[in-house]
Amino acid sequence: MNIRHNENLKKQEWNGSPAHIISEFAQLLQFHIAINFDNELPGLIRAVQRSGRPIKSICSVITPDTIDELGVS
Repeated sequence: MNIRHNENLKKQEWNGSPAHIISEFAQLLQFHIAINFDNELPGLIRAVQRSGRPIKSICSVITPDTIDELGVS
């Protein structure tokens, strides 16, 4: 998803879109990057999958099992 939003932003910049349009695409990209790290940001709607389940953020997925290893579930 982030790659698609980044490509859309690049396309708008390359096409010479007005600054307010580029700003909207940049804010959308920032939103999607932010929810990847924390999907429970105050003041923002939680991102959900098509099934309606919330998207797991990186912070809630990566957990240390021991000091020597890192588990991703």
